[in-house]
Amino acid sequence: MEILLLIVLLVLVITLLNSVRSQGGQLERISQRTQFLLEEIARLRAQRPPEGPTTAAPPKPEPPKAETPVPLPRPAPRPAPQPAP
Repeated sequence: MEILLLIVLLVLVITLLNSVRSQGGQLERISQRTQFLLEEIARLRAQRPPEGPTTAAPPKPEPPKAETPVPLPRPAPRPAPQPAP
């Protein structure tokens, strides 16, 4: 019984080590791809023209300030209608 348990544990350890080793290869490929992308980003940034006043749009002129509205005079109230005699 103990020998069977040791064999099962040995198989599990070997399986775990193989899994870690295969994932290590994947991590290496991901690391290489990430490094390549970082180098591409740096290369493209170096090719991009510098941003500054030469490439920026000219500032928009401020719109003229509206004058404060002058209230219109109110019409005089109408006299109440007189009853007919």
